[in-house]
Amino acid sequence: MRNSLRAKTDRLGPLQAKMEEFIANGAVLGFLIDLKDGCAHIYRPGTNATDLG
Repeated sequence: MRNSLRAKTDRLGPLQAKMEEFIANGAVLGFLIDLKDGCAHIYRPGTNATDLG
């Protein structure tokens, strides 16, 4: 499992690419918590990211 936080100064695109890379390299679950927009993105192998919030 991998976790990442998006701070107010971070760009979303590079963080999403990083999470997709973790999944491609064998992680089975990833959470990208977006503090700027107040939502979370859940990453799992074989599916598109799920957005909550």
